[in-house]
Amino acid sequence: MLSAIRTRGSLLFARQCQTPVLRAYSSAVTDHPVPTNDPSKENRNVLNTNAVPISSTDTNGQELPDEREQRIALQAPNRTRTWSRSQQPRSKAMVGPRFEQTIMEDQVRYRVATAYC
Repeated sequence: MLSAIRTRGSLLFARQCQTPVLRAYSSAVTDHPVPTNDPSKENRNVLNTNAVPISSTDTNGQELPDEREQRIALQAPNRTRTWSRSQQPRSKAMVGPRFEQTIMEDQVRYRVATAYC
């Protein structure tokens, strides 16, 4: 009889403890969103990391971004437009994904990835 009361008491206690857990949730718009790829933003192809020498012996490796931009622009001055229809213009060459292969049948299928399927 005592074991029946103990079992019934533990069941009642377990039912009382099954209250839903309320979690704190917040969704607010901030002034500083996570930076993403913005297609409207003008991106320069030149890195500014080489503009400032790190040490006194690093002046040989120093290059100014404007000079580098000018050398890049003179890479193929006789070509005024792109080679093919799928090629991006020079100003958008290093922006976004490098390869845009969307046909899944043409994707590379590695044996390691397909061996476990």
